[in-house]
Amino acid sequence: MAWLLFVVSACRPAAAPTAASTSQSTEPTGGAAATTAPSARRPDILLISIDTLRADRLGCYGCADAHTPTIDRLAAEGAQFEHAWTPVPITLPAHATLLTGLLPPRHGVRDNGSFRLPDTHATLAESLRAAGYRTAAFVGGFPLVAASGLARGFDTYDDEMSPHAFGSGAQEVVRLERSADEVLQRAWKWLLAAPAESPVFAFVHLYDPHSPYERPLPGRQELSYDGEIAYVDAVLGEFFAALRRHTRWDGLLTLVTSDHGEGLGEHGERTHCIFVYDTTLRIPLIVHWPGRIKPERIASPAGLVDVTSTILTLAGLPVIPGVDGEALFDSSGGSASPAGSTPRSFYAESLFPELRFGWAPLRSLREGSLKFIDAPRPELFDVAIDPNESTNLVEERPQEAARLARQLRAMGDGLRAAVAESGQTRSALGALGYLSAPPAEVAEAASPADPKDRMAAYNQFELAHEFCLIGRVDEALAALASVETQFANSPYFHQQRGEFAARAGRWSEAEAAFLRCLELSESNLDVRLNLGVAQMRLQKYRAAAAQFDRILSIESNHAVAHLYAGVVKGQHLGDEAAAVRHWSRFLELAPHHPEAAKIRAALDSQSAGRGGGSGPAGGEAP
Repeated sequence: MAWLLFVVSACRPAAAPTAASTSQSTEPTGGAAATTAPSARRPDILLISIDTLRADRLGCYGCADAHTPTIDRLAAEGAQFEHAWTPVPITLPAHATLLTGLLPPRHGVRDNGSFRLPDTHATLAESLRAAGYRTAAFVGGFPLVAASGLARGFDTYDDEMSPHAFGSGAQEVVRLERSADEVLQRAWKWLLAAPAESPVFAFVHLYDPHSPYERPLPGRQELSYDGEIAYVDAVLGEFFAALRRHTRWDGLLTLVTSDHGEGLGEHGERTHCIFVYDTTLRIPLIVHWPGRIKPERIASPAGLVDVTSTILTLAGLPVIPGVDGEALFDSSGGSASPAGSTPRSFYAESLFPELRFGWAPLRSLREGSLKFIDAPRPELFDVAIDPNESTNLVEERPQEAARLARQLRAMGDGLRAAVAESGQTRSALGALGYLSAPPAEVAEAASPADPKDRMAAYNQFELAHEFCLIGRVDEALAALASVETQFANSPYFHQQRGEFAARAGRWSEAEAAFLRCLELSESNLDVRLNLGVAQMRLQKYRAAAAQFDRILSIESNHAVAHLYAGVVKGQHLGDEAAAVRHWSRFLELAPHHPEAAKIRAALDSQSAGRGGGSGPAGGEAP
């Protein structure tokens, strides 16, 4: 049997997941809006989220060198919000806000991978389906697969992704995502097949601008962030050209936005997840509804948190009770924020530094032109005169800083969502650069580090991951070694280092890293599984069996632990009866696993008495 790559690999999953959620139907939960009988034709609705899209890289938001004619045209024909923000610069939590109207402390999703949206929170899709809409989602990146909890309310949740190759030849690495072209083709086929008499809601997620960047600008050679944006815009241009000829175009309500921006080196941040500056918080927000919403540029502030209530209001439906967002228009398409209304406050957070590394979390509160960031070294900016957030006013305006700090802390930390239990989801998220990390359970110091002081180290850490993605694993390990002292008590760091070392076949190094991770976070079963595989490779068979047995004592239905336990006991410890028990249970739990056919053949061979083998040919670990 060919060796199964690490179940929680940071570099390359063994195979694409089974898209069990594609075309799934889900029932509204008790928290959803009550069923509303459609009394009149409601608008068809298209919600497009372009992942990792900074507003200021679009022509309509002032970028003179942009190649974004499609999005610019929608903005010119619709309402463009000049000042819109996400509450979190991380994909899954931001989309949870987009589709519920709740802030992260309310919906509980604070990071990718190990969080999922609780079933108790009503969603936009549930409300629309209850009102007679046909609902579908088409996602381009693995952070939003159905296991994330976002599928509720969608008749179809299309998250089927094929392995996507980066690099070439020996350096080729596979991630699970799909291009904007494929996502929009799926959405187009669904729109064509939807019954004409029913209004439709389509949510489209385009992941391409997320790093690593693999497309150049037209006429250029260098792969770039702007090249990815130009590609998405060009594919959207073809999609909208076809849509404008379709009968559903008349009266179609379209919203275009993003989950967060990209650092691009400003404030020292190469990509996103850590800081809460506007480089990663400011997003585009365009609302296009010909004949109902007039073309204009709107200066009043808005947030991703407002999208759910805005769509429901424009569709003539009640908003979900108790949400944090507001409708940006009334039901006729007019402004819902009359002059002289009370100024709004906008909350944002990143718990990523705390959850992954044990550093201080970052939270911000924006009120009028003032923006306060709560950190070990707090910051206050007047963004009206300092949009780049370069001049900290905490010492000059201490009373205003203290007032905003009190407001921010009064909001509380909220409750966490339930942890997703899908090992396959965690594995594929790792391949996208979003590992499900064990929390940093051991405090790094008496006072957590300010992320500003660790950004150079984090950039090296992130660079190591990108090296791994393109097959340069030895360079990835060297980059991690250069910053190890700054991540000494981060389980996530040691998990990554162990997986990189395994990828390079440096099994002793992998074992040491996994052992250190378990010292810091003993309950992480994925790391324990990978430790067992590393020990198998080092021919420490009894130690490996002990790891797999430990996992099964905690989670008896852990399919892959049964798989490996069967391998080590049957092939290396001579306990064929135990191997049969483990492999039989593995097949019951995961009949469609990539290794299932080989295990089934091995069991059939044993039962028929052929070959006398104790498992897959060659005696190799899966």
